[in-house]
Amino acid sequence: MERTVAFLRSLRLSLRAFSAGIDPDDEAATSFVLSVLEGGHFMLRRDNHLVVISGSFFDSLLRMVGFALVPGQVLLVEPEFAKRAIEASLGEAAAAEGFRLEKNRADLKTALRQSSGPIRDLGELDEREMHLQTARVEFAGLKSTAEHMLETRMPNDHAASAASGLTSTA
Repeated sequence: MERTVAFLRSLRLSLRAFSAGIDPDDEAATSFVLSVLEGGHFMLRRDNHLVVISGSFFDSLLRMVGFALVPGQVLLVEPEFAKRAIEASLGEAAAAEGFRLEKNRADLKTALRQSSGPIRDLGELDEREMHLQTARVEFAGLKSTAEHMLETRMPNDHAASAASGLTSTA
């Protein structure tokens, strides 16, 4: 239920901001901007931080509310909603990648034990683990930004002021 309410608040925030002529690219410096990519993938950005949100968070939410987003659509999302999306995506991605890497490592070790040839290098697997760590750092940075915004209750600058301006004139 909380996800649904947060999503609906994000739709309202986006509608008000876009109706006031606010460009999402300008808002990325102070707000979280969710973009729908080709293939139904989602990218979340704030300032110069970009992450592709994977996993079932948005898919299940969109199915639950009966809403469809198409490639090219953009939404402004609240910090709490961004934080939850990042946490869900990070958890699912880390679990899947960790499982895959552990299975690959076990398969390679088994193959090495059965091989009578020279020992092979596990460098590629180690490199993939480094990339996973880098992705975790990127997600953690964006999550930290969302948490900081929630703690300070920083308004969405232009979007919030435009939205409140629309509310007072309506």
